[in-house]
Amino acid sequence: YDDGTLEYVFALNPEGQSLGLNQVDVARQIRYALFGFEAQRIQRGKDEVRVKVRYPESERDELSDLQQIRIRTPQGNSIPLLQIGSFEPQLALTSINRINKKRVVFVSGRVDKQLTSSSEVLSDLQQNYLPTLEQKYPDISLDFGGQAREQNTATSSLIQGFGLSLVLIYALLAIPLKSYLQPIIIMSIIPFGVIGAIIGHMLLGIPLGLLSFFGILALSGVVVNDSLVLVNRYNEFRTNGLDYYAAI
Repeated sequence: YDDGTLEYVFALNPEGQSLGLNQVDVARQIRYALFGFEAQRIQRGKDEVRVKVRYPESERDELSDLQQIRIRTPQGNSIPLLQIGSFEPQLALTSINRINKKRVVFVSGRVDKQLTSSSEVLSDLQQNYLPTLEQKYPDISLDFGGQAREQNTATSSLIQGFGLSLVLIYALLAIPLKSYLQPIIIMSIIPFGVIGAIIGHMLLGIPLGLLSFFGILALSGVVVNDSLVLVNRYNEFRTNGLDYYAAI
């Protein structure tokens, strides 16, 4: 958020209002004095020359010159600008950013990954700071972008992909095993793998991040392979004539 540059805001006083002037009339005459009023256009061959009338440069480069600009009233009189109003200095915005017609201010930061993670920072903001901010300014709305948005998008895609992969894994297991129950038994190891990964993060003090989800997804494939070996061995024992409990 940039404070911008200095500008002077003109305010019409009661004397100016009593003369029949308004902000628009005064602003228009100030603009004509400083930037020029197009009096006529002259055609010179192929070129069109615009003739503008304005104050000479020596009378429009200082604030004192601005105050002495002559303003013409509806009655035809000409009076100094300083007599009908005053100027107040203030900072003007150099730019106004909008998204979907709403004015926005961007707040961004870089995370020191040696100390924390973006997910921890966002969690702290959402729990300890943003509720107070929204309570203090009810009209404000907050939206997360950058890494936070990318992580949410990626996480959502991962969850959808993980669900689809579970369906495909079940189908690929059910066909060769010729069983509806055994693929479920094999895949029942996945929640234990996920829980183990989360506990591992907690023990090592590593926050769960986007790479963690990729790792958990890969881990699910590893534990399914291990579980598949056990079930396959069980089937071999059963084929060789062992009873249920002995094969287990």
